[in-house]
Amino acid sequence: FSDGPYTMYGTGLSAGYAFSDFFEIYALFRPHFINRQRLLAKAVEEKVIEGTNKKLVITGGKARSEMGAQIVWAPLYGKDSLGIRRIIRSDTFLRFGISQVTYDLGSGMKYAIGIGKTFFLSKMIGVRLVVEESLLGLIVEGNKSSGLATFFESGAVFYF
Repeated sequence: FSDGPYTMYGTGLSAGYAFSDFFEIYALFRPHFINRQRLLAKAVEEKVIEGTNKKLVITGGKARSEMGAQIVWAPLYGKDSLGIRRIIRSDTFLRFGISQVTYDLGSGMKYAIGIGKTFFLSKMIGVRLVVEESLLGLIVEGNKSSGLATFFESGAVFYF
């Protein structure tokens, strides 16, 4: 995600339980983020303040990990066509989540709502795609603030 001087990519694992065909609950853990400085932040840091020898520097918290919980409500189940030869089962769901993001400069809360689709490759394996809008606690220039951030997520789902 990105709303500061860094773009952050997270890798993680969600373990969950399906109460029924419609409701699932997950524990979320992202132990690692890749942080890349944004081009805008790099461009600003290359500038020198006129009349001085000082450079502008934008500091922001770099995400280190995230832990939280998610609830999935899947009210729509159907079949999608992959051309004329194959039908694949799928469900469409809403996901609600709360988590804590730990930065190198502190921590912040994340409140999320998303919409997604799971494509079932078999009874035990699926591919999941999610678009999520979040209210995210950030740290920029040493100040905590909140902002909206959009997340795109994909992954494999295993049902036991």
